[in-house]
Formats: sequence, C-alpha cells, structure tokens
Amino acid sequence: MKNLKLFLKKKLPIVILARARQLIEALYILFQKPICGRNCFIDPTVYFVGRDNIIIGNNTFIGKDSWFNVNHRDVSNKAIVIDDNIIIGWRAFFSSGKLIHIKSYTMITHGCHFLGADHIVDDPFTPYTLSGINSEKTIIIGVNCWLGNGVTVMGGVTIGHGSVIGAASLVTKSIPPFSIAVGSPCRVIKRYDFIVNKWVNIDDYIIDNDIYIPTEEDYLSALKQKYPVVNISTYSVTNRFGDLS
Repeated sequence: MKNLKLFLKKKLPIVILARARQLIEALYILFQKPICGRNCFIDPTVYFVGRDNIIIGNNTFIGKDSWFNVNHRDVSNKAIVIDDNIIIGWRAFFSSGKLIHIKSYTMITHGCHFLGADHIVDDPFTPYTLSGINSEKTIIIGVNCWLGNGVTVMGGVTIGHGSVIGAASLVTKSIPPFSIAVGSPCRVIKRYDFIVNKWVNIDDYIIDNDIYIPTEEDYLSALKQKYPVVNISTYSVTNRFGDLS
C-alpha cells in the first residue's frame, strides 16, 4: 500500500505527462505534416509553414528541428518537393522561392540551408521586414547528391546528379553532374570520369568526356533497379528513441 501511495504521488503525474506529450505529438504530426508518402519519418519538432504547398515522397526521413518555409502559398503550386529515399539531417532550413526540388537518393546532412527567396531591398527607406519577398528563383538538387554538414544553397542554383558538396560550402552557382565541389563560394575540384571510372582533378578532366555522363533519368533508373528502397536508420535524424549505446 505504501508503494502504491508513493507511485500515485510521485510517478503517476510523470506517466500522465509523458502520455499527454505523446498524444500531442501524434496529433501534431497528423494535422501539421504535409502530403507524405509511405514509410516516412518526420521528427515531431519539424516545422512546416505552408504544408499544402509541400510534398514528400516515399521512404524519406527528416531530422529534428528542421524548418520548411513556403513564402508564397498559392494552393495550386507545390513549392517544396522532396522525392523518394532521401535523408535530411537535423536543423535543415528550406525557404522557397518558386520551387525547391530535392530529387531521389539525396543525402542532406545536418544544418544545411536552402535559400530560394530573398527580401526585396530596392528601397532602403522601407523596412526590410515590410518590403516583400521575391518568388522567382528555383533550387534543384539532382538525383543521389550528398551535401555535407552546414552547406548553404542559394536561389537559382542547380546541383547536377551524382554530385558531392563539401561541408560548410556556399553554393552560389550551378554545379555540373558528377562533381565534387567545396568552398565559399563553392567551386568544382573534381569530376567523375566515365572513361577511367574514377574521380579526377578538375584540371585533368577532359570536358568532351561529358558525353559519357548518363542522363539523370537513366541514372535514377539504375539506382532504383539496384536499390529500390534505402534502409535509413531513424537514429540519424532524431534522438526521441534514445541513444544507440
């Protein structure tokens, strides 16, 4: 009886609060998340502004404290499109202009920013908080790209399929397919040479060899055939299930 009284006094309120939190999280995910495909995981801390303008494909995992912001919320327009078999790490930030499209098999590590919209700064005598936001720029991340920790991608940029962007890079110009690029501003340092089947320094790459690069459609088809589903661990995007140790 003493143990029961102790439980009711000290433990029961904690249990009730924990169950209430789980219920709130479930309702939040149910009513706040955008259109989402099969076998997706979206951490409850992920925040969506303009969820009706966001679509997320199958087997995609989105990490803790990420933020998706649709600046112009026309119901007929999908402003942020996330395809299949994608992992988005913690604290990613998406601010859409016309479109942000992350294509299948891409890996986005922690703290990456996608800045597709700009505040209008034509008149410095208007508070920038009131000057409005443009909506013309797009960001396209091609099939099976890897963006390292803390990469920032600016509006008007396309990163070609099969490319790797080094950590903390600032991408201000488009990157060709099968490139390794680093720096601020980001520059290409290597290309994949399909004649020798390995990465080569940009100075040694023969631009005529671009004709041997597979199209993005063929590249995606080959990946789907070999890896129809990528097994993604939830531990890489959340800590709500505890630690691995």
